[in-house]
Amino acid sequence: MASLDQHRSRRVCWLLIGLWIVNLFDLIMTVLAHQHRLLDESNPIAARILPFGPGMLMTYKIALVAIGTVGLYTFRRKFIAEFASGALLLIYVFVAIRWKNCFDIYETTCVNLADLIDRSPPPGWSFF
Repeated sequence: MASLDQHRSRRVCWLLIGLWIVNLFDLIMTVLAHQHRLLDESNPIAARILPFGPGMLMTYKIALVAIGTVGLYTFRRKFIAEFASGALLLIYVFVAIRWKNCFDIYETTCVNLADLIDRSPPPGWSFF
């Protein structure tokens, strides 16, 4: 039984690492899309934080993922933590795929994507 717990614990750790990587990708894409005024944020909490600048959004998102990670890591030897970590990673992979599709659409529908990206950022968004 200890071996099963050890393997599950290791899998949860790898799933959490993957979750952090995909989450950071989502964060970067969100900041860039908002900075260049390509999209509006559909997450109501993040939408209220975005006007305060990218630093505040990054703080919110990293804190949220960190709190979730602590909970899942604490129960890493339980099946529910493994299931939840895998489910969350799968959801964020779908989000990453949507980001790719979104930028593919921009690329095919815009005459010149560089013109779209060269727009001036919103006030307080000269972070990148």
